Amino acid sequence: MMTHQCHAPSRASSGFWWKTAWLCYVGLVLYLALGPTTNSSTIPQLDKVKHLCAFLVLMLVFPWIVQRGRLLRPLAVALVLGVGIEVAQYLFPQWNRQAELLDLVADLIGTGIGLIFRLRLGRRYA
Repeated sequence: MMTHQCHAPSRASSGFWWKTAWLCYVGLVLYLALGPTTNSSTIPQLDKVKHLCAFLVLMLVFPWIVQRGRLLRPLAVALVLGVGIEVAQYLFPQWNRQAELLDLVADLIGTGIGLIFRLRLGRRYA
């Protein structure tokens, strides 16, 4: 008779799935930033709030270690993603999107807030 043993997922495989989920979230952010637009909001600057929240979450679930002194990777990822979105919006006006410097500022503010939360949570739960 054969018996099957259940094994907890290894750290390597759980890291793989965490990174895969994060990349899917990045894809969602790109789709929402570059895909079809629904400008039905009557709330001024709601777009900036959406950018801030998207990048805050992006850093909260950033699948690599975030520590003081080791913030270059998450900051670089956020900067490349934010600049890339704005450049794509500028280069492809047929997408009915408009590149704005304030969107990038909101991205970076969200990134900063997310990293601060990560650093504070890391200290508490480490």
